[in-house]
Amino acid sequence: ATQPEFAYRHHWSVGEVVVWDNRVVMHRRHPVSADEIRFMWRTQTRGEAVVAA
Repeated sequence: ATQPEFAYRHHWSVGEVVVWDNRVVMHRRHPVSADEIRFMWRTQTRGEAVVAA
């Protein structure tokens, strides 16, 4: 999963949002400087869990 052909690196533009499912992906971030501003939001959904057929 960490091989380059399976990795995605996002190059940000203003107004973009990236969403991933923590249950099925590995993720990490490059080092962050102390003066860099970061915003993070968490969302959850309600309802019945999807079950594969």
